[in-house]
Amino acid sequence: MFFRRPVLKKVLPSRARILSLLFVLGSFFFFSARVASASGHLPIVFRDESGSAPFEDVTYVTESPFPEGTELLQVDFLGIRQGDCVLITSRGETMLLDGGETIRFDFVNSYFEEHGIDHLDYMFLTHAHDDHLEIQQRLIKRGFPVGRFYSPYDENDAWTLWKPLLSLLEEKEIPHEKVSTGDVIRVGDAELTVFRNTSDGLSMNDQSASVMLRYKDASVFLTADIAGITQHWLCDNFGDALDADIMKSPHHGITTNVAEFLDRVSPGLVVITNDKSNVGKYDEQLDRLNIPRVFIFYTVHLQTDGAMWYVWTDRK
Repeated sequence: MFFRRPVLKKVLPSRARILSLLFVLGSFFFFSARVASASGHLPIVFRDESGSAPFEDVTYVTESPFPEGTELLQVDFLGIRQGDCVLITSRGETMLLDGGETIRFDFVNSYFEEHGIDHLDYMFLTHAHDDHLEIQQRLIKRGFPVGRFYSPYDENDAWTLWKPLLSLLEEKEIPHEKVSTGDVIRVGDAELTVFRNTSDGLSMNDQSASVMLRYKDASVFLTADIAGITQHWLCDNFGDALDADIMKSPHHGITTNVAEFLDRVSPGLVVITNDKSNVGKYDEQLDRLNIPRVFIFYTVHLQTDGAMWYVWTDRK
């Protein structure tokens, strides 16, 4: 949704109108600068839809703040209720990060059809659990065009659900690339930097590949299902590099986060890939810290021009 191009009229505005306009614009940019400087992050605005969204104090707008034609990064957290299914779009390129369980395939397939998504340049799998890979696998099986597949695995990894997926990639002749800490993947003008803890004895969740998505000065930390061990590992090894405007909740908000980890990321918004009724303790933790959050009962859309964020949800 964009601002309409104004119709030019040969009417000189009055002095009062000019002063009013300057006051409104000055107030908006003062507020944006104040929010950014207070948090260290880019300002985030939300489309006002219901007035009852589960946020702390946030700024609402009635329509997109970006003029038509602005180059944007868009990150869509598809509303699959519980599970990660993240569509990243930049300069015409697309990546599906994880996919969720098969039970929500029809929803995802319909979403793609409705939005004209007939191919994916990339898929990225954070780890081989059913609530992250099943929809990816089904799309590939049905012949959905995919340019390249990224994962933290190769032919030497024997995770139960990974082997059939790897065989399918080979059958469909989709190039596969294993990722490790420090690898950078480009999607259009955006960059994804990979973090993965490969220490011995970790669960699959703690070994999952999280990524920092950056576009100009904007950032989103997509944390996969990392638990406490890897949250500590990230703090110990990467410190300030974890700072992000927006964070996806680790492990769908099922458990609370390590306090130091939340402090290091210090997000201005958390997208919880779950229904609110399933994440009581995590919701309480964020509430105590006055961190705004949204849930994927509906699809959550994020857009940025690299200088501010615009957030809205599908109310259907």
